[in-house]
Amino acid sequence: SNIHNVIIGLEMLRLFCEGHNDTMQNYLREQTENGFVRVNSVNIMNVVTKILIKYKEIIDDFNITLGNSIFEFFIELIQGPCYQN
Repeated sequence: SNIHNVIIGLEMLRLFCEGHNDTMQNYLREQTENGFVRVNSVNIMNVVTKILIKYKEIIDDFNITLGNSIFEFFIELIQGPCYQN
């Protein structure tokens, strides 16, 4: 299902940030090239926030795992020395 695919994607992103990986935490906020923000940079934190907003409209006993995955991703994204997130 689509929800299962989102959960897998969030888990992948969460694992990228595992262990206070500030390089990846920063990269998920803004992608740079040679010190300049790329024109097509995507703030993944904002994207997942939009998913959370949509999720609150469909939350039920069967998709609670999606909510857990969203919050687990946010926890990894902001842990450690990554103050900008």
